[in-house]
Amino acid sequence: MGVECDSKKVGGVEAHEPRLITSAARNYRADVASEHFFHRARVTNKVERVWEELQKPSTWKQIGGVDRITDEQFDEHWELVGYRFTIVVAGTDYHGMATRTLAERRKLMVMGIDSSQLMGEIEVVLSPDGESTWIELSLAMASKGLLSAMLFPAVVKAVAGGFDATAAEFVNSLSN
Repeated sequence: MGVECDSKKVGGVEAHEPRLITSAARNYRADVASEHFFHRARVTNKVERVWEELQKPSTWKQIGGVDRITDEQFDEHWELVGYRFTIVVAGTDYHGMATRTLAERRKLMVMGIDSSQLMGEIEVVLSPDGESTWIELSLAMASKGLLSAMLFPAVVKAVAGGFDATAAEFVNSLSN
């Protein structure tokens, strides 16, 4: 199993590369605190196998410190369309819902994230490269509400501090 990667934080809602950004980051109001993170890696799995791994809720648990995933939902092809998640922070459970907002089989999957304090999207773009697959992972998030907006800089700092490791775990889970 091999993985090559490049990770970076991209401020605000600007595109990280000259390609279409499908995430909700482009739709956030200017007065809403938002942030965008990006990770690119190549795994030694064919794109078909990577796509199969994206359909497993346990794969998505690797993103952003998710502690539990429940109520998984699948479409008629047994492809993931959503799940509920729980993140525990300082002993408090925070619940949210992830819903597939866009998917193009073996090319693109976008999960919209909604919780009481944050909204955002996780976008995974797949590019076949022979026996390997390039994976572009982006996380866009924005605050919801006054309290969330005040705490958002601390949330961004925490996410930024762990994004490289979290993204690497996510990518590694796709190379199983």
